[in-house]
Amino acid sequence: MDCESNRAKYGENPFSKLKLGSFFDGTEGRAGAIINEDETRALQDYNKALENGKNPKKALNKYLKGTSEELQEVARAAKGATVQYKQIGSSALVGASGMQGLKTALSLVKMELGAMAKSFIAFYAVSEAINLLFKGLQALWNLVPTQDHLLEWAAESAQQLEETQSNLESLNGELESTQDRIAELRNKGPLSLMEQEELDALEEANVKLERQKALMEALEKNQKQEASDDAYNALKGYAQVITRPDRTQKRVDIDEQIEIATTRYENAKANYASAKTDADRKEYAAQIKSANDEILDLVSKAEEQINHIDLSTASGEVKSFVMSTKTAINEGLLANGTLSVDDLLGGVFGEDEFRNYGNKLNQLLGNKDFDFSETSLKEQLGEEFVTACEEAGISAEDLAEHLQELKDSGGKIEVKAPTLEDSIDEISNMESAMGALGDACSEFADNGGKVSIETIEGVAEAFDSMSFITAVRNCFNSVKFAA
Repeated sequence: MDCESNRAKYGENPFSKLKLGSFFDGTEGRAGAIINEDETRALQDYNKALENGKNPKKALNKYLKGTSEELQEVARAAKGATVQYKQIGSSALVGASGMQGLKTALSLVKMELGAMAKSFIAFYAVSEAINLLFKGLQALWNLVPTQDHLLEWAAESAQQLEETQSNLESLNGELESTQDRIAELRNKGPLSLMEQEELDALEEANVKLERQKALMEALEKNQKQEASDDAYNALKGYAQVITRPDRTQKRVDIDEQIEIATTRYENAKANYASAKTDADRKEYAAQIKSANDEILDLVSKAEEQINHIDLSTASGEVKSFVMSTKTAINEGLLANGTLSVDDLLGGVFGEDEFRNYGNKLNQLLGNKDFDFSETSLKEQLGEEFVTACEEAGISAEDLAEHLQELKDSGGKIEVKAPTLEDSIDEISNMESAMGALGDACSEFADNGGKVSIETIEGVAEAFDSMSFITAVRNCFNSVKFAA
């Protein structure tokens, strides 16, 4: 990310306009500032240009134009001299007249305590030096983004992406209309002079729209990645640091926070069920409510960011954390009754697949000799079922546990029977599929046994839209796996 884009993103940080002129002294002025890593690189290029004899004003416009106003002010105050800086971590302190003030502070702090006691003046000087360093380090510490900053940046990135996608959708609509009209004119035959002029104008407009689309798609891709990165950082930013009984500290990410709240909920619920007195029941009821509120709050925060994380381009670390958080969310919502197994599977599979898997699961739920486990789920429903669940953040082990609980309680998966409308759609799909197959056979006969790829894909797509084909395929996969 270059300085200009970095400034656009972080320029509103309230800590980016720190005035540190008092940290520097000399005849060239007392301008000073804290700069970030990108600005430090720009400053190095600026100084190098000055050393090579480049005009200061031209060098400033070329190398520091995209940096903060504070840094440019420092450069102007230096009056053509190179700007001195002191690297501290990923940031740097810069001063128009050098780092003498900071160097003095560093050296004074190193004085022995005995020398301080002998001279009130020395003691005063060291006190001022310590105060100076404390302020400088505090200013640098304040540059570390807070969770509020991370959430704000994630929201801004998501909004920018949404706006770009909306603009891209409008552009695609305009492009489609333009291309439809072009096709209409081209297929019309001989055109009048006015129609030819319209066609020429439309073709020119089409070229411009295609170029705009390519640029906007590139922008969308970059913004999608940025929004994904910002959402992940915000999700990780919910981490808390807790102190253990042995006084060691531990970082607790939001997935583990949800797990802890879920355990609290389940323990409080179990204690409430076995409570002997009204006072105990009242206490455990309060614990249940507190844990439930915490689960819902954490889940809301996590899902808001997860919805903007693009797993298709994410690293293994990001995918692992998102999956862990999704699993914690599902467990928490299953525990407090917000989600049922039906809801869980309904969120993973389409209506036809859910009906197919639901009927199969109900057969297993009604089989008194069957026990649910990760292995038995794979054997009975196939790897495809288990993989789809796990990709949605539902582990096969957890799902088997909840299905076993449902079986032990005599429960069933609620599966809706196909409606008349579904049946009509299925008949329509079958007619389309048979029509596509008939066209393919005609093409095969007319072209000496050859069929185009497009025709084959059309037949496959037509048959794939039929739910019974999906059911047959799933059944075949189950039998093949079992064999």
